[in-house]
Amino acid sequence: MRFLDYIIACNDHDKNAFLPWFVDDQKLGFIPRSLKDRVSGFDQLFHPLEDGLGYRLNPNLKSHHARSEAVEACFEPLAGKEELGPWRGEKVDVAPTFHHPALLTIERCFQSLLGIRAHGVHLNGYVIKDNRTFMWIGRRSPHIKTFPNELDNIVAGGHATGLRPVETLQKECEEEAAIPLDLSAQARPVGVVTYMKQLGGLRRDTLFCYDLLVPEGFQPVNTDGEVAAFMLWPIEQVMEALLQDANFKFNVPLVILDFLIRHGHITPDHSDYLPLVHGLRQAL
Repeated sequence: MRFLDYIIACNDHDKNAFLPWFVDDQKLGFIPRSLKDRVSGFDQLFHPLEDGLGYRLNPNLKSHHARSEAVEACFEPLAGKEELGPWRGEKVDVAPTFHHPALLTIERCFQSLLGIRAHGVHLNGYVIKDNRTFMWIGRRSPHIKTFPNELDNIVAGGHATGLRPVETLQKECEEEAAIPLDLSAQARPVGVVTYMKQLGGLRRDTLFCYDLLVPEGFQPVNTDGEVAAFMLWPIEQVMEALLQDANFKFNVPLVILDFLIRHGHITPDHSDYLPLVHGLRQAL
């Protein structure tokens, strides 16, 4: 396994299998070409563009509320099926860019199916002891519905509608690792990683990355049942685990690789340095 293989895997998709869809002239996502034949009411909701190379949401749906209701009603029969993952009961805003006002709001499990840009927060929790770097790694619960038993960052989660990224991070810190606010407030925003992966549709994710220098004596404790254990690994062990394909959740290696580059553990002498740096943000 090479470090670069994780970036290649996270960007594995067939662009010809999808068509863009719009609200007015705003592109919001990409729909599988096969979807129209599997969903009752698709033709009433999505109108083909004049060139046949995409769809426009029914222009009679003039308001945020009307669009949201119509989209959820159309796709609700697919919720809970394997390709979508579990119904989460969580709403996410849909907009052409992160800071653009939402044009509709939908259940989170439809994001990938509709190729909507999704956002999350990931935290690199690290410790410096005797001039050596250690990283906290979580193992997801065997009972969690998504990616059970896989390795994860100390804290990660989907960006919550109505919160700023840092507020989502602080909420996840408390829920997932019992990191108090006075400590999580010290987390530094360090950029983003992005990818576009064919997974239950087209998964187009932007992950806001944060670094937190954790005190030596701090022990994370899970409070929401999503994490089975936390391990503090020397950074060399983390790197070796990546090279050994040690069952990380599919997007976590990208966040760790970004950390390794920024902190000088992967240097320009590495043969894949430039493809790694480019690949971490190629789907912006």
